[in-house]
Amino acid sequence: MKKILLTVVLCVATLLVVRAQSQRGTVVIQNSGKKALPQVNIVIEGATPTTSDARGCFEVQLPNHIEGQRLLIQQIAYRDWVVVNQHMVNQWVYAPTKNYRVDMCAKEEYTARVEQFYQIGKTNAKAKYTSAMAQLKQLKEEGKVSSDRYMQRRKEIQAALNNAQEMLDCYVPLLVAINTDYLEPIEKQAQQLVTQGKLDEAIGLYEGLQLEKKLAHDLSLKKQWDEDIEDMIPTLERFAQTLVLQGGEESYQKAGKLFKMIADSSPTHMNRNADYANFAYHQRNFTDAEIYYKKAVAHSKMPYDLLDWYTKLGLIYDDVNRLDESFAYFNKAIQVLDKLPRNMLATAELAVNLNINFSVLLLKIVRKSADNEKKKGCQLALNMLKEAVNILLALGPTQMQDYESKLMVCYQDMAVFYRIIDDKKGLAQVQAGIDKLNMTSAEADTQLDYWVSKVNHAHYNQKYAEMLAACQKADEVVEKLYRNNPRQYKIERITVYQLLAAAYYELDRYVEAVSVDEEGLAIFNTLPDEEKDMQRELYYNLYYNLYQCYYYTQQYNEAYDAIEKIHPYLKIEEPQYAVSIWFTALNAAYNLGRYEILEYGKEILETLKVCQDNKTFYSKVNACYALLGALFFNIGHVDTALHFYNLSDQCATQHGHTRMLAYNKLNRLSLSLMCHRAQEVIASAPAIANELKKRQANDDSFAQLKYVQMMAHMMLGQWDEAKRISQLMNQMPAQDVAAGRARSSLAQAVLCMNIKQEAKSYFDRFAAEVEDVRRYSLFSYYELMSDYYFLCLYYAIQDKQYKQANDIISKLSDVVNGLTEESPIRGAYMQILLLNKCGDLAYFTHQYHKTLDAYENAISSFYEYHANSNVQCYTYMYGWVSSLLLDNDFYKTEQTMRQMKTARQGFIQQAFMLALYALHTDVEAGKELVAHLKTRKLRGSEEYYAPVLLLYGKQMKDHINQDYQPTLNLLIQLLS
Repeated sequence: MKKILLTVVLCVATLLVVRAQSQRGTVVIQNSGKKALPQVNIVIEGATPTTSDARGCFEVQLPNHIEGQRLLIQQIAYRDWVVVNQHMVNQWVYAPTKNYRVDMCAKEEYTARVEQFYQIGKTNAKAKYTSAMAQLKQLKEEGKVSSDRYMQRRKEIQAALNNAQEMLDCYVPLLVAINTDYLEPIEKQAQQLVTQGKLDEAIGLYEGLQLEKKLAHDLSLKKQWDEDIEDMIPTLERFAQTLVLQGGEESYQKAGKLFKMIADSSPTHMNRNADYANFAYHQRNFTDAEIYYKKAVAHSKMPYDLLDWYTKLGLIYDDVNRLDESFAYFNKAIQVLDKLPRNMLATAELAVNLNINFSVLLLKIVRKSADNEKKKGCQLALNMLKEAVNILLALGPTQMQDYESKLMVCYQDMAVFYRIIDDKKGLAQVQAGIDKLNMTSAEADTQLDYWVSKVNHAHYNQKYAEMLAACQKADEVVEKLYRNNPRQYKIERITVYQLLAAAYYELDRYVEAVSVDEEGLAIFNTLPDEEKDMQRELYYNLYYNLYQCYYYTQQYNEAYDAIEKIHPYLKIEEPQYAVSIWFTALNAAYNLGRYEILEYGKEILETLKVCQDNKTFYSKVNACYALLGALFFNIGHVDTALHFYNLSDQCATQHGHTRMLAYNKLNRLSLSLMCHRAQEVIASAPAIANELKKRQANDDSFAQLKYVQMMAHMMLGQWDEAKRISQLMNQMPAQDVAAGRARSSLAQAVLCMNIKQEAKSYFDRFAAEVEDVRRYSLFSYYELMSDYYFLCLYYAIQDKQYKQANDIISKLSDVVNGLTEESPIRGAYMQILLLNKCGDLAYFTHQYHKTLDAYENAISSFYEYHANSNVQCYTYMYGWVSSLLLDNDFYKTEQTMRQMKTARQGFIQQAFMLALYALHTDVEAGKELVAHLKTRKLRGSEEYYAPVLLLYGKQMKDHINQDYQPTLNLLIQLLS
């Protein structure tokens, strides 16, 4: 009896040992009334493959596993069916007493249900958005919400809608995985309503169960982990998932509350903590995501879970820009990964994901690093991405989900790092890998990535025709995606527009580039503020493309408006990119008279100082310094202008840029001309001409030099030499810029008038060139036309053609007003000179009241303009033909006004000289003017002219020419 008993005991013990080394499970058809699915192949790492029997049951032998060890599922396969509860299968651990369930269905059925749930979720999210916006609008109309709160709520409502797609990506697979065969009747009914899209009714049923209250009650009694709570949790999870599907802020808040309660009910349950952390992460609640992932980590002994959650923490810290902490957690993940066997599929998948995510962080770090650290960071990222590529290639598309997509991401990221370190060989290897990918059966998203990578590769290698062809292929793919789902593919649609515009720009097809860029910007402007901020680099690239196209098509106003859009992002760009922007911005500002760009002077200087040692960018730094010099000179700051030319010289000398040194000498020669130092110009010009020849300067610089020389000789009245140079100019290539050609033609016309030759051909040439200028810069056009009309006015008055002069003044007034509107700092002084010319014309036509009115306006405006200015000579701001020639007319007018010291003194002096001249030339007219002065007050004062003029006249007795003494005595008598 004992022996038999012993035998039985031994047999049972043997049976237990065998049973302890195996894992059981059952495969069923989802939502079929618990029908079994036979002939399913099950392959688990470290176990002998097996197949489910007629009852759907399977058992795998695990000779080396210990209880609680993660089961690494390599394959569960039956025809083209799918495992719908894959997320649960992934969490299996070795538990010999447990019977796991696998739910499967046909792939077509699964895909249809996924699409159905997505559509339900999207429809509900849109409805929630529309309803919330309508309620907010009504509150605003009723005055029940402030403007600030209204804008804040708009952003919140928009954010909930934008978040819907991400939440659906996360939770639709969980909802589709529900097998209603295992639900209680009330919940089964709820899930049937969900499938029909009747979410409100489904949620009503869940709420009727009052599980939330029951859970809260049990937790308050500290009944954690009891059976009642455990029974409630799966239903609560499905309730929360249904709320996510319903969408909208309120539903998300309720779902989050439920997930958090579930996690808090089981504080040591790693998966429930991780589930809430995952929800919080997708809701951008990074604080809770961090806390609960750390709780999950604290209670996990599974290396695969640790690896996953360390990676998630790395992503969270990356998102909140705590890059050092992100780096630390990715390093922890790598340390876990290094201890895991690399020949396992689960390890491989985690390794690929970790390496891709870590490389994204490294790119951010690299961009902020010094040059010597950049290469190290790039090399580390490239090593990780190469490992990911090797894993993917070893597994192939049959074993790795999203194979082509992940390979494409790796290749694209590698290309970015290779470009940073300028490794052409590495880039070629990456492109070779991309070319081997099979795109015929790839998903549309992967095809898009493929063509975008082709675009970037062609762009880097400056093969712009290939770049355009690849852009057009990408455009075909993204247009279909965007048309079918505009909300999801907005960013991709804008990105391809930006790349297409860049290709057109590189091929000098500026009109097409502008059109495409503007389409991209139109879509970008529909993005919510938060997403705009996240996509600021894309916005910057769009506007930079647009800006460049405007600049090169000489649409300088549009270009300058674009720079205003780009400017906020220049501070976050690497200096070498910013210096390129500032170079073209300063060029545009110079051509437009937009001197307000100098407000950014400090910021520009900081960028230039950082880049001036860089051999790649120093030439643009040189040019920026020279442009700053020209801009400051044009607003009258001569010393500052020369300081910038000196900085340009220093930079050019440092890098041996001898041609730039020669150009700067020419720039200084132009400044000498504008400062009326004609002798100096004539003396220095031959040496500069030799320097330009030696440095192989361009034709434009020689044309400018000849113009400067001709003007200097004209200023000194050396007409024969000026004529000789003019004839040389006609035989040379003209200046590149239309404004320069127009100014030269105008000067040559004046030369002809002075040497009594026909000037019409030069005036005609000027008219043609100035129309060309009008197309790209109204500022330059108004400057040239002001110069022209001042010339015409001078000669009309000189020839006593006063009626013609009056007509010219009308036209001059229009263009000076236009100039003032385009560039107030350049137009304001011309307004003063115009007023003075009006006074001169009235004076010559004996309209003395009008003369005094005009002079008063001119003097008053001058002293208002001059009050806070430290400009030494306004006339030197203008390199106009009229300001340089015409008997130094502008300069004399300015010096006369400056010598008055104050506006009041100027009024008195002008009135005195006017009355004295009138009495001297026409006694009756003079007497009438004096009578008028007796009743007229000084401008802006309660003082009458008569008393102050009487005092001034007596003071001037000893300073007036003897011929005018009798007239002065008469004036004093009339004023007494």
